[in-house]
Amino acid sequence: MRLITLLILCWSLAAYGNTADTRQSLETELNGATPQRQISILQQLVTENFKSDPPYALQHADTLISLFESTGATGQDYLEALQQMATLQVGQGLLDEAKANAEKLAAGAQLLAERNRHIQSLKTQGVIARIQSDYDGALDYFQRAAALARQHDLPDAAVQVEYEIAIIYYFMGKHADAIELLKSIQPKVEQANNQLLAGKVLNILGIVYANQSRFEESLDVMLTALEIQKSLKNKGAQQALLNNIGVTYNRLGKIRQALDIYIESLDLAVELKDVQSEALALINIAAIQQDLGDYEPAQANLSRGMAIARQLNDKNLIAQGLNSSAEYYLVKADFAKAIQLSIQALTLADSSGDKTTAVKPRQNLAKAYLAQGDIANALLYIEQAITIAAELENKSNLSKLYKQLADIYQQDGRYAEALSAHKRYSELNNEVFNNESDKKMAALRARNESLQKDRKIEAMANEQKVQAIQYQNELTLRDQVSAQAEFQRYIFAALITLLLCVLFMIYRRRLQTRLNKQLSQLVKDRTRELAAKHIELERAYTVMETQSLTDQLTKLHNRRFLMQKLPEDLANTPADANEQDFVFLLLDLDNFKQVNDTYGHTAGDLILIQFSDLMKQVFRSSDYTIRWGGEEFLVVMRHMNRANAPAYAERLRRTVEQHNFDIADGSSINMTCSIGFACFPDTQGESPILSWNQVIDVADICLYAAKKSQRNAWIGVEKLAAHTGFQDLISDMSLSVAANQVKIVSSIAADEIVWD
Repeated sequence: MRLITLLILCWSLAAYGNTADTRQSLETELNGATPQRQISILQQLVTENFKSDPPYALQHADTLISLFESTGATGQDYLEALQQMATLQVGQGLLDEAKANAEKLAAGAQLLAERNRHIQSLKTQGVIARIQSDYDGALDYFQRAAALARQHDLPDAAVQVEYEIAIIYYFMGKHADAIELLKSIQPKVEQANNQLLAGKVLNILGIVYANQSRFEESLDVMLTALEIQKSLKNKGAQQALLNNIGVTYNRLGKIRQALDIYIESLDLAVELKDVQSEALALINIAAIQQDLGDYEPAQANLSRGMAIARQLNDKNLIAQGLNSSAEYYLVKADFAKAIQLSIQALTLADSSGDKTTAVKPRQNLAKAYLAQGDIANALLYIEQAITIAAELENKSNLSKLYKQLADIYQQDGRYAEALSAHKRYSELNNEVFNNESDKKMAALRARNESLQKDRKIEAMANEQKVQAIQYQNELTLRDQVSAQAEFQRYIFAALITLLLCVLFMIYRRRLQTRLNKQLSQLVKDRTRELAAKHIELERAYTVMETQSLTDQLTKLHNRRFLMQKLPEDLANTPADANEQDFVFLLLDLDNFKQVNDTYGHTAGDLILIQFSDLMKQVFRSSDYTIRWGGEEFLVVMRHMNRANAPAYAERLRRTVEQHNFDIADGSSINMTCSIGFACFPDTQGESPILSWNQVIDVADICLYAAKKSQRNAWIGVEKLAAHTGFQDLISDMSLSVAANQVKIVSSIAADEIVWD
């Protein structure tokens, strides 16, 4: 099994190298080729990089279309290039350019009677309108596309468009229509064995169920959809599903699980270079962090997400971000700012027609106005929110709104109306969470009443029997009373004596029991005292152990922690496991000595603390963040794909560059950092050449090359060629690079890197 896995890894590495070589050779050939050959090369580059490297594919698709138009070749291949170009532009947020190319595609498809291309152009324009929150416009495009598909008997295309229409119904708050349409699509998709679309349909169905507070059904269908997309290795659909599952967990109050899922969704979005999904994940993460009281990272993530949303002009995302910002200012009691942001969100949500997003700004406005004592405006907005939530059939949200309405009435002294609103809140809350429990309780009550009735009838019958026996005994006693009177006196005396003996025995037994209980209690108390002392000792030991493994200034791990933990991690990593690389990143703050010399060591310490907080925001919770010494830090990213290391290095570099570092005198300064990294094992699919300590040394070489070359940059070694010597690397890295023994990735151009 391991041999097979090794062969697969070797084949994958060879394929990767071949792909890179093919791209380079095609680019070299492109300059001197004939126009017809140039078209063939560009088509190959766009198609092969369409999913793996969208920005690269987009660049060459633009060149390809220009070449088609300059040569007058506007046939089938030209239409395909237009379709690819528009799709890539939508993915990169270039919506105006995508719309222009989709309109070109529609005109060309009509001219050549290409029905499928025409339908695709209408779908693309509908998606663009949906992203821009123009739901009426999007619905018009999709309905035209569906009519065209049905007119020309194209059932597969019709189902694809009906799926898009269901999404628009959801955004317009027409949940019943969305569910009906999605359920009508399901048998068609199953008949066509279209697993990809089946997963997408289940995803949207789960979203609608969640908005109707049908959380168990929502999770069930979305988890089924996730299994389908994982089997298809469709990372884009997996990313969308993870985000939606996170939303459902959040609504169920499981915010820690929701946060973990949102972070996984963000990592996938970054890997796929899907900027819209990245913005959505950042805004969702910020909202959870805000709920947990982690305000600084929440504001940082919200700022990044809003910047992308504004670049895309995505009204829905911008409104969500404004809602989160308003909630932050509500917590900070800055009600004027909260009102300002909520009104902006309300305007965007109402203009887009997205009723789901339109509830939150009204809810926040009601809270802010109530806090200011403005009952009239608080009532106005909470009643509007209740009306919209009722239309959406979102009972979970509706119950919270009625609770808020009850609070407003109570503050205004309208207690009867407050009681009525609170009763409605309780009813809705029970409907959401206790429907099944209510049915079970009703059944139990009915069964209990039936049993009580049976027992009552049986008791009455027994009472009648007892009365009859008593009457018969009385008759017998009357006949025997004179003969047995003396005998009964003796019996009575004997019984009294026996009773006294029994009572004495009972008294002694109870006395002994009480003494035993007292002794037992003394033993238990002593045992608890000893256990408490043992726990205190264990806690003290744990604190001492933690302190010995922690840097006291930054609260990050120290070198001792790495020496204890890393060998065990490496030993427990299976040799044939996928995505089990270890990436070692050495980080160094540029010109840090000047900060200490200029502002003092207190300012320097503040910067180191803030830098460690930025590291925690960028890297995963499972990664080791370590203060390596002075202003130098080490990050060990465990169990990951080394191909993702450049994205994390760039994210940290950009985050540090954009951060304002506060110093002791109340002002702030800007800093940059340099990064060097290397991967373990240093070769993929073969035994490692270097130990992990030597891999850190290689990362150190890369770090200092980045600092010598320009600073504010990163350089990394992704893998080594077989038989590369450690001494060769540390003595002259430039020779190893020139000999192709080292694969370098960097934010610096290769010819600008200074190694010595």
